[in-house]
Amino acid sequence: MRDCRLLPGLVLGLAVFGASAFAAAAQEPDPEAAWQKLSQPTFDPQKVVRVDRLVIDRDEGRILLRSGSLGFAQPVNGRVLQAAFRGQGTFSFAPSLPLEIQQLQFHANTSELQVEFTEAVFVFSDSTFEEIAEQAEFGSGDAAGLAELYTKRNDRLRRFGLNWEPRLLHAALSENPEPYAFFHAELKTDDYGWLIFDFDRAELEEVQLARWHDQDRWAAIWCRFPAQGRTPQEVFQDPLARDAYQIQSYKLEITIEKNADLAGSAEVTLRSRLPGQRILLMSLDAHLRVSSITDSAGRSLTFFQPKDPKGRGYYVDNLVVVLPEPTQPDQELTLKFEYAGEHVVERAGSGVYFAQSFGWYPTYGLGKLTLHNPEFVLRFDFDLTLRVPRKYDAVAVGNKMEEQEEGDYKVTRWVTDVPVAVAGFAFGSYYIHEEELDEDTKVQVFVNKQPDEFMRQIEMLAQDVSVGGGMGGRSIPGPGGGGSLGAGLGTTSIDSSSVTGLEMLSPSQLGGVMLTEIANSLRLFEQYFGPYPYKKLAVSNIPGGYGQGWPGLLYVSSLTFLDSYQRHQLFRLLGGRITPREQVNLSDRFRAHETSHQWWGHVVGWKSYHDQWLSEGFAQFSGMLYVFYRRGQKEFLEALQADREPLLGTDQYGSVVDEIGPIYAGQRLSSHPKHRSGYSIIVYNKGGWVLHMLQMMMFDPRAQVSDARFIAMMTDFTKTYYNRAASTQDFQRIAEKHMTPTMNLDRNGRLDWFFNQWVYSTGIPHYEVSYSITPIKLENGQDGVRLKGTVRQSRVPPNFKMPVPFYAHQGEKWMRLGWLNIVGPETSFDIELPFQIEKLTIDEWEDILCTVEYKTN
Repeated sequence: MRDCRLLPGLVLGLAVFGASAFAAAAQEPDPEAAWQKLSQPTFDPQKVVRVDRLVIDRDEGRILLRSGSLGFAQPVNGRVLQAAFRGQGTFSFAPSLPLEIQQLQFHANTSELQVEFTEAVFVFSDSTFEEIAEQAEFGSGDAAGLAELYTKRNDRLRRFGLNWEPRLLHAALSENPEPYAFFHAELKTDDYGWLIFDFDRAELEEVQLARWHDQDRWAAIWCRFPAQGRTPQEVFQDPLARDAYQIQSYKLEITIEKNADLAGSAEVTLRSRLPGQRILLMSLDAHLRVSSITDSAGRSLTFFQPKDPKGRGYYVDNLVVVLPEPTQPDQELTLKFEYAGEHVVERAGSGVYFAQSFGWYPTYGLGKLTLHNPEFVLRFDFDLTLRVPRKYDAVAVGNKMEEQEEGDYKVTRWVTDVPVAVAGFAFGSYYIHEEELDEDTKVQVFVNKQPDEFMRQIEMLAQDVSVGGGMGGRSIPGPGGGGSLGAGLGTTSIDSSSVTGLEMLSPSQLGGVMLTEIANSLRLFEQYFGPYPYKKLAVSNIPGGYGQGWPGLLYVSSLTFLDSYQRHQLFRLLGGRITPREQVNLSDRFRAHETSHQWWGHVVGWKSYHDQWLSEGFAQFSGMLYVFYRRGQKEFLEALQADREPLLGTDQYGSVVDEIGPIYAGQRLSSHPKHRSGYSIIVYNKGGWVLHMLQMMMFDPRAQVSDARFIAMMTDFTKTYYNRAASTQDFQRIAEKHMTPTMNLDRNGRLDWFFNQWVYSTGIPHYEVSYSITPIKLENGQDGVRLKGTVRQSRVPPNFKMPVPFYAHQGEKWMRLGWLNIVGPETSFDIELPFQIEKLTIDEWEDILCTVEYKTN
């Protein structure tokens, strides 16, 4: 912990709120006027401080303003909320949590940051100004120049939805702004450009340090943690502790016009959790323009949205709602939203439409970009009426209660029988395939009658090649939405016979196959994870390689509808640009991954972004599990190896991917523009490996059901947290209930050693195995062998420990001998066996995420 002595001059500590500081907040200002003042602030030429070593302390961050000018904006409803500084300053930051030290070391190559800055912008709703006003002398100064600095910086962020006006309005109008008080600083440094430091009481992790990358229009999160030395595990035990309200139910009426524009009416019932709030911070896709918001009494409410992005992407889709009076404790509110817009539903071919996954109905927001989203913590009742052009069929989350035609529309109504986290829908010109999974559950596959644009481009490529023209430089979008398949192949000549079957593609031809595969996935996962929770599972194909699992509804890539022969032909068509291993990702594994989200994300949610690997890592494992049962051991092991390779590899900037951060860092792993693949590789791949390693440690080849202990753990987990959110700690406690003696390395009945190494830290061990096999006579006169050697462990911390399975080989046969606990850099073994063996291996079933080399004596 760094020295916290006070420097000479003013020290600004954590805000201590008193009634006098917010007496003016009881006024009733015009919200429109307040919003305008906050968006275009003017600075008071008589409130400029000539700085002389002012210090602003916020937890582990310290801002020292050594010299220069500090100016303040004119008050809004009696509150001064914005400031700007020019001069000389120093920012010091020293986190104490191991994760944050690792992250700061990775991003800034230091464990304690100290950096100079020359300009700063401050936005705050705590008592910063009041504390300065009590001790500083105000005078005249260059208020216009400081206002220009503030406005220029704020306008830059506003273009990306990163400005703070929603939170400032909350501070200016609410009777009780204390729970959402914040301090935000942007510091212009020579070493890192603009650094962003936040202390925000609305967040469970109040402290955040980020670096703004102007070229990439991206804020890379370096550190983020709770204040006062607490850990994320502590504060996220109650992930809703800071939420001002809680949504309970939705009644939605959605109309899709012939041009794919969306018009929506959303009746949202919510309950206040904090009294004295005038502002509801919500979220809605900014392409959808709100025309009105009314309360249960029919009163029109004031609201604010970002500017229409006109088809461009947007980071934050703020929807700020001004209530007519402050909330009361545990008050129920019902609001009705009317909105419409384009770009939320896209036409992707003849009779093929793709609805965005999120943003088409109002959801919870925080008025700023944040990693904390309680949607998968909470569950809601949905009642959705969906109107689409009459010639199309629709499918949505919930059970279809009604279907009828009204003029030019086909109208369906969908109601959830249990509360769910999110809702989605799809529509188009479909063939529908159905199968009864059991008497209570139906599986449906909705496949477009015509190929989408993505599949059409494959057809065109195949037709070009078939007539001998080559590719002519034509390319198609890549399955992940980035890059392209076939790009740069020029006029590669391919025998026309190699593309037979690709010239005419229609997912509808393979709908029956898809139905069988999805039903098989459900049956397998029910055996391993527990009963399927909904009355139906509907599957809709969408363009490209995107996938999304909703409660009872899946979006899966059109590519997954290709059979294995067509996929093989496609890879040949693209000149081998996709490896054979990727075929699994585009078919069996991909489908199974998305199907398993019915359990991972919906049956069991996650408490925080730290715990999202319980969804994505578990789904990655589930996809591999299905590959094992569907394709056999060889492809299963290849899938594990394929997931290991990118973890050990380096990204384009030379960083080993596993060293970017641990699984527990969650979405922060991709917040840096240079390491965008960090989250998908570490959380998905390594998260899947973590579950696989637990499975292998619980695997008992002598049991009637070798996976019985693992299955008991997984079904216990889903039963315990059914329709609730879980944390990494929650899962660890379940795993400890089912652990084997081999797993009890610390002899305390805990798996701290495992989760600390594999989830909370980085590192993938390398094992060098040296051994000799010597024929011996055992005491009973039987022929045997003496197996003697060492296992050297490297590339991990010195105290890293792991039970490693030993396998003995006799020709094509092999068996697991048992486990050797590897602790530290070197572990020796000396074993007598009552039979002959030819060689020794470890990790035969890819039991451990590691690399291995052998040296025989």
